[in-house]
Amino acid sequence: MARAPTISLEREVGSLEARIAALENDMRDIRSDVRVIRDVVVGLKGGWRTLCLIVALSASLGAGAAKMFALFSPK
Repeated sequence: MARAPTISLEREVGSLEARIAALENDMRDIRSDVRVIRDVVVGLKGGWRTLCLIVALSASLGAGAAKMFALFSPK
């Protein structure tokens, strides 16, 4: 009867080792994905600033157009 808990313990340890190996592989994949994202962001340099400027201008023009439409539309 002393053998059953040992087998169970070894099975649990083996299961945990497999899960840790899977987590390590996932972390390696995530690390490589983050490096790719970082390289893209670093490569853009001023591109994101231009994109932010375009978004801000379009939002301002949209808000102005909506305000003008509200002012001049018949009630």
